Amino acid sequence: INAEYGGPRALAPSLKEVEIITMGAGQFQVDVFLTHGEKLPVDIDSASTVKDVIDRVLRVSNLDVNPDSWTLFEEVRSLKDGNKSDVGISGSIKIGDILARWEKLGAAFLCRLVFKKWVYHDDENIDFDNPFLLPYLSYQAQLQVSSGLYPLFSDDEAYELAAYYLEVEIGKYSDNNWKSKVVRPWHKERDNKEATLTGSVQREKDAPAIQLPADVLMLTSIVDVILPPLMKATEKKVSESLKAIEKKWQEHGEMNLKKVQAAALHLGILRKSKYFGAAQFSVTYKVDKNNTVNGTLFISNKGLAVYDAASVTSNAQAQPVRTWDYLGISSYSATSSAFTIITGNLSSPVREVFNTKFAQSIQTIFTKYSSKAKVQGKPQLSKTHTVARFKRF
Repeated sequence: INAEYGGPRALAPSLKEVEIITMGAGQFQVDVFLTHGEKLPVDIDSASTVKDVIDRVLRVSNLDVNPDSWTLFEEVRSLKDGNKSDVGISGSIKIGDILARWEKLGAAFLCRLVFKKWVYHDDENIDFDNPFLLPYLSYQAQLQVSSGLYPLFSDDEAYELAAYYLEVEIGKYSDNNWKSKVVRPWHKERDNKEATLTGSVQREKDAPAIQLPADVLMLTSIVDVILPPLMKATEKKVSESLKAIEKKWQEHGEMNLKKVQAAALHLGILRKSKYFGAAQFSVTYKVDKNNTVNGTLFISNKGLAVYDAASVTSNAQAQPVRTWDYLGISSYSATSSAFTIITGNLSSPVREVFNTKFAQSIQTIFTKYSSKAKVQGKPQLSKTHTVARFKRF
C-alpha cells in the first residue's frame, strides 16, 4: 500500500516492525476485524495510514459504502478490570504508530482494529439491495446498546430491539433456537466464569450477575449483546429481561421477516434516539468555575452534548450536562490534549474546552459533521472543511 499522507511518524517503530524491516521485508500484515468477528489481514508498510487500510478493506469486503462515513476503530480492553475504550481514528494516523502504542501498553491489554461506520446523516439512503450492509449496521448498533451508549430507552424498547436483533442474527423464533443458541450458551459461559473466580456456589436471587469475561475475546455471547447494562445488573433482572425478550421474539415470528427487514426495523427504533450513531469520547469538562465533570462527549449530526460519564450507563433518563448545535459554534481547534469550541457572538465569545487524549479524533469527526451543516445552509466555521455529498451508508 502506498501511503496517501506524508509526514513523520509520531512514535518509534514497534519491535515487531523493526524485526520485519531488519529481515528486509518491505511489508507486514495487520488484522482488521469486521464488527461480527470476521478478520481481514491487510498488508501494510511503515508509511501506511488508516485511510490506506480502509481503502484495502473496502476492496476485499462486501461493503459498498461511502468511505468518508467509515473508519477504523481502535478497541483497547484491560484484562484487569474489563474496561474498554473504542475510538474512531483519523485517516492520517500511521498504522505503525498504533502498533507501537499497543506495544507500550503491554500484555495487560487486548487491542484490535475494527472497521465501523463513524458518521451518520439524516439524508443518507439505505441500500436495501445489499444483504450484508444492514445486518452489519444492526450488529454494530446493538453492541453500542449493550455497552450502555444508547441509555434513553424504556425496557419495552430494549426488549423490542433485542427481539429484532435475534431475528437478524438467528432467524425465526423456535423453542430450540431460544434454548440452544441463546439461554444455554449464556448459562454455560456464566457458570464457567463463576467457577473460575469463586468455585461452584449457589447464587442468590438478587446477587450481582456474572457478565462475560473480557480476558479471552473481544466478542461476547448473544445474551451479553442483546441486554443493555441495566438489564445485566442482577440475576433477577437478567431472568426477567430474557423472558420478555423471548415473548417479543415469538410475536415477531408471525411477521415472517427476512433478515434485511428485521435489521431495518431494528435500526428504525434506534434512529429515534437524538444521538443515534453519535461518536463518543471520554472528556473532562468544566461546567463552571465550581464544577468539573468527567464526561462523555457525544458528537452527531444534531450537534454536541456532554453527559456525566456515570449517568450514561446507570440512568435510563440521563440528561446532558450541556448541548451545542453547529449553528452556534463559530470556530474550533484541537491540540494533543484538548478540543476547543468558541460559541456566542463576536463581542462576547465563550470558550468551551474538552480536555481529552482524543482531541484529534474529535476534530476529525467534528469537521465531517460541521461541513455537512455548512452545505445545509449554516454558517461556515473557522476551519477548512471538505464538502462531501453523502449518497449511501
